Amino acid sequence: MMGMFAVFLVLAVLASLLWVLGPAKDERDFFTAGGDLPPWAAALWFAAAEASAMTLLGVSASAFREDWRYLQFFAGSAAARAFLAVVLLPAIRADAGATAYGWLEKRYGPGARRWAAGAFLAARLGVTGVRLMAACATLAALAGGTRAGWIGLVAVSAAGMAAWGGLRAVVFAGAAQALFLIAAGTAFALYAAAGVDGGVLEALRLADAGHRLDVWRWMPDGPFLLGIAFDRSWGPAALAGGFLGSLAAFAADQEMMQAALNAREGDGRRGLLGSVFASFALLVALLGLGAALYAFYEQHTAMALPDRAESILPHFAVQNMSLGWRALLVAALFAAVVDLPLVGSAAAFLADLRPGRVRLAGARWTVCAAAAACALAAWTFGALPWAAPWAARLGTPAYGPVLGLVLYGVFGPRSASRSALSGLALGTAVCAAAMVLEGIGLLPFGWHWMPLVGAGVTLSWAHRFGDDAVIPAS
Repeated sequence: MMGMFAVFLVLAVLASLLWVLGPAKDERDFFTAGGDLPPWAAALWFAAAEASAMTLLGVSASAFREDWRYLQFFAGSAAARAFLAVVLLPAIRADAGATAYGWLEKRYGPGARRWAAGAFLAARLGVTGVRLMAACATLAALAGGTRAGWIGLVAVSAAGMAAWGGLRAVVFAGAAQALFLIAAGTAFALYAAAGVDGGVLEALRLADAGHRLDVWRWMPDGPFLLGIAFDRSWGPAALAGGFLGSLAAFAADQEMMQAALNAREGDGRRGLLGSVFASFALLVALLGLGAALYAFYEQHTAMALPDRAESILPHFAVQNMSLGWRALLVAALFAAVVDLPLVGSAAAFLADLRPGRVRLAGARWTVCAAAAACALAAWTFGALPWAAPWAARLGTPAYGPVLGLVLYGVFGPRSASRSALSGLALGTAVCAAAMVLEGIGLLPFGWHWMPLVGAGVTLSWAHRFGDDAVIPAS
């Protein structure tokens, strides 16, 4: 009961925020928030859009099981955001139109725009379905109820929020979500550290003695050359993976780009750069939580550990937390998963796949349909668990090739309009084949290099077989 009360308290806070913001006035306001989103809200929104309930569970589990090496990946992600803000965003913003893919049509033609939008919708549906399924299974275990019931509650809540206020509601709710997750992660870390005899300082000492505070991996595991190819936790590989993965996710994902594109001139850039600090604060809180959990169980060796390290936080909550603290964890998990990618999906569908006059009522119904699709995907992956690992990786074959086209569109010297679509198809096919080979253990290198492969194949094809016309200097 306490868990459900905490969830309804989260919904009450969000409803109050949406009431203050007011409903979307028209279809333009629904999708663009009037083009005046403040940079602080955009920064927090980026952090929230990246995070999910699986971030709360997975990052803390990573620090519990290994160390703080995730900061290597984050350093690459921070560099990607800076590159996007300074170099790519001005070029994309100039001709973006209603979505992040509008400029692709002006550069390459309508086929590239539709392909990018379709890839985004497919990837987002798969990844969101997996995240929603896993988060709702955890919510059901902690607070009672069924996984299907939690999926339905999340989908209805997300649809109501997005249909009411559009992009403005989603961004400001995401900003509140990011602040709540940072505060909750910090509180959980302090709670776990307080359970260590000697308090926070002793928890830090135990974590350091167990190498749980290490950050940089100087050498890859195994033979050096094989380690470079396979070990994604090796420092340079993690930096490269963070840079390429985040650059692909931001540059090719309408949900991630819409806040930057619909902020005032210069504010989108400041929002992207500010998101580095917001995401870092959340990441440190969750890594600190994982280190504190390690110290707690290192000192309390008689307590049973879960079968899987990924379950350490819910396991700790059931073992050691009071009802109030467990309710706070339920509220944090619900808040982390309730921001489904609905407005971005509706914009991509209505503006890119079936362009035409969009009415406010049609936009709201499309948002509701997107929420229903996410719920159906989550239910399907719960019924067919073998499909979830494949769906969770759809972002790489979807976004990597689009990133290659974006980079060539900004830096390439030729128009390449006749080779863009075939380059996207080839890059996607290569990444999809690699995903299958990796899944059966035959891939000759790690999955973290796939964004580079997809982007490289598409970019190279577009240049080699592109039009002879040279892009005039601006």
